[in-house]
Amino acid sequence: MFTKDLSFIGWDEVKRRQLERVSLAPQWIELTNLAPGMIVVDIGPGPGVFTREYAKVVGKPGKVYAIEKSPQAIEFLQIGLKKLDNVQVRLADAEHGLTDIPRPDVVFVTDVLHHTDSPRDVLKSIFELVHSNSKILIAEYDPAADGKVGPPLEHRLDANVLFELATEVGFTVESTETQDYEHYYLLLRRTKL
Repeated sequence: MFTKDLSFIGWDEVKRRQLERVSLAPQWIELTNLAPGMIVVDIGPGPGVFTREYAKVVGKPGKVYAIEKSPQAIEFLQIGLKKLDNVQVRLADAEHGLTDIPRPDVVFVTDVLHHTDSPRDVLKSIFELVHSNSKILIAEYDPAADGKVGPPLEHRLDANVLFELATEVGFTVESTETQDYEHYYLLLRRTKL
């Protein structure tokens, strides 16, 4: 059974699942050219396995804003990331806007949009937050894959649908490709106005 709220399976289990596919993080880091001193927004980090990887790269001069809408995940995040001075955990729903966050260099939205009610609203919030040099990496489970990992195929978002949503909102899709663990990514940049 699929549900958008993962708290029913427990955050320890969600963390275990993230750890199984943490090898995707270096690919996402390379695609976005993440570097020391950058500002990152990680939307929907859950237990924060990927957040920790981003924080390692940006180092002390950088900052990672972990934006999570689940109060239970926030508690888990705060415990798991408490030793990282460069991570700030925020309780917020990206579907309803992102405020009080500096314009980021990179935004990660990984394995999140299929849990939202409105992927378009999340993309709009990101569009309003970023500058034209920001890179936005969206990674989702591919509905054309086998369905051996991740959500059921019928609950996955097609890359072509996300491509269209992103361009409607005002993003340019710089690249897209399939990845391990039945994933694909879209690398976006805000179209200059």
